[in-house]
Amino acid sequence: MTSEEATCRAFIDLINQKSFKELGELLDVSASLDYPGISQIRKKSMGIMFLRQLRAKFQQLSFEIDRITQTGGVLAIEWRNAGVKNDGTEYANQGVTMIEIVDGKIQSISDYFKHHAGLH
Repeated sequence: MTSEEATCRAFIDLINQKSFKELGELLDVSASLDYPGISQIRKKSMGIMFLRQLRAKFQQLSFEIDRITQTGGVLAIEWRNAGVKNDGTEYANQGVTMIEIVDGKIQSISDYFKHHAGLH
């Protein structure tokens, strides 16, 4: 496993654990986040705030990695998730998160997934 793959696995683990302070340690200060339905976020603190607010919409949510593909410092994480929204409805999705890593820090995150209704 490369150090970049380990960083991607840590990223998913920390989202599952709702450990946003530790998640922030993986990101470069100018890290960008591209998420369907919102404008690109171009600052680490704003990206962490967005991820925290998004995760807060769920009583429970767990991601599983199906595969990671790497070309240089760019990695594609194929994942699936399942959980329960705060209103009690079950939720499941699958998608790909593209992560670019430079000098050991995440520079950009771009999400692509199948179902986005009611997530932002």
